[in-house]
Amino acid sequence: MKLPEINEVYNALKSSAKKRGIVFTLEKVDLYNLDYPLRCPALGIPLKFNKGKSQDNSYSWDRIDSTKGYEADNLVIISTRANRIKNDATLEELKLIVAFYEELAMNSQ
Repeated sequence: MKLPEINEVYNALKSSAKKRGIVFTLEKVDLYNLDYPLRCPALGIPLKFNKGKSQDNSYSWDRIDSTKGYEADNLVIISTRANRIKNDATLEELKLIVAFYEELAMNSQ
């Protein structure tokens, strides 16, 4: 990732934290130290650095625990699509949704 892109990401995350009133302890070096996967670790779709409007396959910096701020140990890179699905759901809520749709699929066979 090029320095201007790191600067853009850093500034966007810092601005997001300020708007949300959450902790921001990241340093630019923390962004360099993240794993930048070629595929979304959650959905398996190929990831791209899309300039301008974010797309489903865009890199997205996700707070692992949405109740915490932007901190080096609370950040992972996934796709924008996976991040949008996760949004503010808890792990338990996501499991309940999966269980519901698995049950529906089994009953429709």
